[in-house]
Amino acid sequence: MVDTALGRAVIAQRIPGVEQARARRPLALQLQAFIPADVRLLLTLAATSPRGWDTHQAMFCQVVRSARSEPAPADEESYENHTYRL
Repeated sequence: MVDTALGRAVIAQRIPGVEQARARRPLALQLQAFIPADVRLLLTLAATSPRGWDTHQAMFCQVVRSARSEPAPADEESYENHTYRL
């Protein structure tokens, strides 16, 4: 769990795809962050190589921590009139 300005984020690492589990090696790595507050925001980091994965995970957590909601400028089209800043 990581605290953000939008609420707590749940972060989980997953290996997508049944074929990857059968092969017993990840063909893609994924890290997902879900913020279940009012916004229900899902962020995903994916990589095809484990090279540098530890560094990428640390940077992803920093990005998730920085999540906040701001009103969208009047001339900007945004999902449900919200802009999510990271």
